[in-house]
Amino acid sequence: MPTNIYVQNDVNSFPISTPPPSGGLDPDAYQIKAGACMAMQETNYLTFNRNEGVKDGHTYVFTSTFSVAGVGFSIVISLTGTFSSSDFWIQVNVNNGVASASTAQISAVGTYYLSQGDAVGAITGNLLSGSSLGYTLSVVRKLVGSYDDVYIAVGPAWQTFPGPNENLSLPPYSTQGAFTLLDIGGEGRITTNEGSVTGFTQAYNVNVRTQGISNGPHTGQPIPNLIPLESWDLVPLRFPLPAGALASYATFMGVPVRSNVCEEVYRVLDKARGVVMIWADHADREQFAATFLAAAPGMVLKPEDPIGSPFNQIDMNSSDYGAPLIFGFPGAIDTNNF
Repeated sequence: MPTNIYVQNDVNSFPISTPPPSGGLDPDAYQIKAGACMAMQETNYLTFNRNEGVKDGHTYVFTSTFSVAGVGFSIVISLTGTFSSSDFWIQVNVNNGVASASTAQISAVGTYYLSQGDAVGAITGNLLSGSSLGYTLSVVRKLVGSYDDVYIAVGPAWQTFPGPNENLSLPPYSTQGAFTLLDIGGEGRITTNEGSVTGFTQAYNVNVRTQGISNGPHTGQPIPNLIPLESWDLVPLRFPLPAGALASYATFMGVPVRSNVCEEVYRVLDKARGVVMIWADHADREQFAATFLAAAPGMVLKPEDPIGSPFNQIDMNSSDYGAPLIFGFPGAIDTNNF
């Protein structure tokens, strides 16, 4: 049974060092696949086989090390052979180089709770949430058929985002729960002299880190409640969200609807009751609807859905725009109001 170990890196690129394991594991039973974790990507840096080359009663230990902004991390994976296969456990050690350290150990045997963000998966541990180190680190174990995939997700803590996030008007959302609204390409609430009203005071705005408010009375100022991206062009695109965090609503408003963005919106959307709204001009509505539905299996267009507050406050002030396209899940009763 192969096990793949990934780092989901939502910060800048960093090297990762993984020497051969202790215990004399057969070199054919593992692969050290990467020496660096690239920014905003998932990197499969280690794969090992839990059935082949592992001797009953023998223990083999992989230790990988990396650092982010001066914070040192080590990932220790212990593999112990059994009569028919092997057991493994993971320990993540964190040390800021001063006096504090955090550790967590999670066993491969026991009860695993499904992650709402994955069709099949398990959130098994979380480190550093709300700590002074400024980063969140989560460990997620996914069961894919007979495979074990383990993700170590590293991302910035909301409190330490530069610029506008030093003064968030919304509370940082919990890694244990959901957040309400993502506005894709959002810049916050903008009311112009011409009478258009776009954006939301209640939203977290997903936009490029260097983007400022582009129109209205606050043109040029930092975007509030920013979820910063390095680029819209990454494939796969990953929003820097804590593992397991889910959105109840996502909106597109006057921005291109691209496949890689739609795939990421769908990945972080609540799969039971999530709703996506797209404001598009008449020329683009059909194309945008097809692009989104191709990236969102199981979702359907729901033209009869209500449009409650704050969505009913939007006024594009143009005859080119009609009511938003609304997508949801069949059978879900959408209030579209909060």
